[in-house]
Amino acid sequence: MKFGVIGTGVMGSIIIKKILQTRILRPNDIIVSDRNQHKLDQFKRYGINTVLDNIDLVKQSKAIILAIKPQSTKDLFDEIRRYIDKDILLISIMAGIDTKQLKKLAGLNKIVRVMPNTPSKIGEGVIGIYMTNSVSDKEKIFVSKIFESLGTIINIKKEDKINAITALTGSGPAYLFAFTESLIETAKKFGFRNSNKMIIDMIYGSAKLMKESEYSPDILRAMVTSKGGTTEAAIKSLEQDRFNEIIDNAVTKAYNRSKKI
Repeated sequence: MKFGVIGTGVMGSIIIKKILQTRILRPNDIIVSDRNQHKLDQFKRYGINTVLDNIDLVKQSKAIILAIKPQSTKDLFDEIRRYIDKDILLISIMAGIDTKQLKKLAGLNKIVRVMPNTPSKIGEGVIGIYMTNSVSDKEKIFVSKIFESLGTIINIKKEDKINAITALTGSGPAYLFAFTESLIETAKKFGFRNSNKMIIDMIYGSAKLMKESEYSPDILRAMVTSKGGTTEAAIKSLEQDRFNEIIDNAVTKAYNRSKKI
């Protein structure tokens, strides 16, 4: 089966490379399209088929991943709609474009919406997946195999949860990166020259502990927070500054934006 990927941005490239690494498909079974020949050249060396024309890709593919910006969706389907086989499997990783819109734009029923995140690059992603009822069991297995190579799959039964997944785990790494940046800057203030490594290693170790521990995050936090100690002083400061409310507000804004895109 020819498997098409439209778009070679960050996430499109991650998916292609993971498919190759895990040998889910042979390179010759993959077709990649992009307007940028330089981007395509990086895939040619792996034996992947590359085309500059999206129409060529659509004509050859039995399944397609859309890895483009949401605002480009209408223009893309204006270009390819008449060439789409009605039995094709359409997989979208675009935020904010729901299956109702995709059905209208593409004239298709077999649609999968996927929300991966950037840790997928190292096989540690969290990937939300919603599939319409028209997707066959065989196709469901195929889709799961592809995205299992990127990390942990969260199967979603109600499509509106995709927006929540987008705000929580899709955008989530950026929240952690922003928190890390702040800690690094504070470490620099205290004169640590190796602040990047020190803080990143601390966060990595803490995340690994949370994943491997029998205790939940709130218990682990309590174990570090001795009464009258330094950690308690910091935690009380976060509480006074409404840390939980700040996080909730930020995620809610991301969620609302996802619905409006």
